Amino acid sequence: NRIINFDTKAIQGNQNKLPKKTLEINDYRQFVELFYKNREGMLHTMLYNEVALISFKEGEVVLNIDKISDKSFIRTIIKLISTWTGRIWQIHSSSSNLGKSLYEEDLINQQKEIEIMKNNSDVKKILSEFPKSKIHSITDIGEMSFIEEITKQNIRKEK
Repeated sequence: NRIINFDTKAIQGNQNKLPKKTLEINDYRQFVELFYKNREGMLHTMLYNEVALISFKEGEVVLNIDKISDKSFIRTIIKLISTWTGRIWQIHSSSSNLGKSLYEEDLINQQKEIEIMKNNSDVKKILSEFPKSKIHSITDIGEMSFIEEITKQNIRKEK
């Protein structure tokens, strides 16, 4: 047997290549945020609001996608997440009702924070002074200063 056009440089070049770095994803929230960071707004919104997480392990996710009508949804998710992370992902669909969407989890956490806030002595005084008032949401002070700044700019523009 004879080897024709044998190129030792090509073989040495392939051996010197380093393996691709893979992006590590530790939980489902990071998984969903990756779609936001990569400007896949519709997929991010569906994953956040409508898809319930059943189980998560890096490289393998089980989701309840009963609310999603797109038949190629899982295929699209697999293709994008595998491209971004540099590893192959397995995403399975389940009809289990045990999981919650990130939106539902965030609502539950917000209600817990509101209950904790209601027990604060200053907040109790305010609520007793204004008996019909209720706490609907809690906003970080940094976010409020940003909103106030935008409002001031709009007022200046109107003058």
